[in-house]
This record gives sequence, structure tokens and C-alpha cells, in this order.
Amino acid sequence: MWQLILLCAMWNLTEAGLVYQSLETKRLFVEEHSMSTLCMTAIMMTAFVMALHLEVLLPPDVTVLQFLPLLIGLVIGWGYSRLTSDPANLLFSLYNGAMGGLMGMMLGAVLQNPALCNIPIASQAMIELNTYSLVLFSACLHAIVCHLLRFVIR
Repeated sequence: MWQLILLCAMWNLTEAGLVYQSLETKRLFVEEHSMSTLCMTAIMMTAFVMALHLEVLLPPDVTVLQFLPLLIGLVIGWGYSRLTSDPANLLFSLYNGAMGGLMGMMLGAVLQNPALCNIPIASQAMIELNTYSLVLFSACLHAIVCHLLRFVIR
């Protein structure tokens, strides 16, 4: 079933690329404040969903890879920060990317081990069902947000 999570991650990465491309082509026609708001929305949602996918896909016992979702969030924030001309937006973008990455990392850790938050789960099958349903829900939510962002800048 990891193929479903990988497929959702590729789908969300494609959606994020389309939003980035749309924002890049329209950045001269959108005022700076609106562009900043659009970028922050895209950064937070994309970093959250991609970190969640990575955390669920990565093996939980390898500690070297634990900060990879955070790094991905920072890279997403840095990429979107280039769309605005205000230098302060770099700081905001990196912060939102890091927060999205950390939140996705935490949700992925709780999905893999519900005992971290004292959630009583009876079986491994229930943990897997909750993981796949939440990953699919977050992928659909990310797609809806990306479509709304593209609709707003149309």
C-alpha cells in the first residue's frame, strides 16, 4: 500500500508545481501583499502534506532521515519566497515551510505510533487504515487548495 502514498505524494508535487508556475507567470499582475498571502498559503499546505507523505514513507527506525521532512519544508519555503520582492518574505516563507514540515512530521509520527498521544488503537490494521485514510484526505485537501489558489490568480 505504500504505492498509494507515493502516488499521492507525486500528485501533490505536481499540483504544487502547477501552482508555482501559475504564481510565477502572474506575479507582475498581482500586488505584493496578495502575492505574499498566496505564497504563504501554498507554502504551508505543500510543506505539511509533503512532510506527512515523507514521514509515513520513511522507515521509523532510521534517525538520520528524521529531519528530511523539515528540510523539504525549508526548501519549499525558499522556493516560493523568490516570487516576492520583499526581503522580509524570505524569513516568513522559511518559517512557514519549517512549521508545515514540523507539523507534517508530527502527524506522521502519531499516525505510525498512536501511543505517543495516548490514543487507544486496538490493532495494526486499524493503524494502517487510519494512516491511509488521513494521507488520502490530506492529498485531496491539498489538491483543493491548489485549485483554489489557481482560481484566485486567474
